Amino acid sequence: MSYILSSFMNVAALPMMYHTIRPSLDLYPIQQKERFISRAITHGYSMPIVWTPVAPIVGVIIEMTGARWSSILPIMIPFSLLGLVLDCVMGQWIANRRLKHLDSALLDETAAARESAVEEGERHTVPARSFHPVHILVAILVFTILISVLENYTRFSFLLLVTTAVVPYAFLWSLLIGKGKRFVEKGRAMLPAHLLKMKEQFFVFLSAGFMISAIQASGAGHVINAWIIDVK
Repeated sequence: MSYILSSFMNVAALPMMYHTIRPSLDLYPIQQKERFISRAITHGYSMPIVWTPVAPIVGVIIEMTGARWSSILPIMIPFSLLGLVLDCVMGQWIANRRLKHLDSALLDETAAARESAVEEGERHTVPARSFHPVHILVAILVFTILISVLENYTRFSFLLLVTTAVVPYAFLWSLLIGKGKRFVEKGRAMLPAHLLKMKEQFFVFLSAGFMISAIQASGAGHVINAWIIDVK
């Protein structure tokens, strides 16, 4: 879930995943809940950052190197999926090793506690209307294809295409799933508040951009490079 959400939401995937998963952890006898959930979220979250168009670092790298985003997808998407699979395999291997060192009585007690906690949670859970999550995967796929086509057949930069396309695309997606009015209402209420919250990020990025420009204009980059070579 973290991998899928990070593919088209980037930073917003972290709080969404946390508030979605955190209440359900109380149904299981996990001792270090915060450590468990932080690892579970960040491992999946970090994998799509190497290719997703909504990740700022991807746009910056493509702008700096002049590479085409569509040319890196056949390499980076399998690479990120391989990392996700490797993480799952390593987690399962570590879990199996730990199980061997646990007493059988403790395992039975843990299983019984888990079963009773789940049953208790189901009794207090109110059935809610749900939608099939396949439409999220379809939306990600369509957006990826759209950006790739625009990049190949227009002269606009990758960063400009993503910046200008992501909000209208999100609105059209909301219309298709019957949430267009809700999208407008929430967007109108959240935009002013989020702009104020992002002032620290703007300051950091502007400062970083100014520093890079100053290093290039002054020629200090050659000095820094010489220091790095000396250290190497």
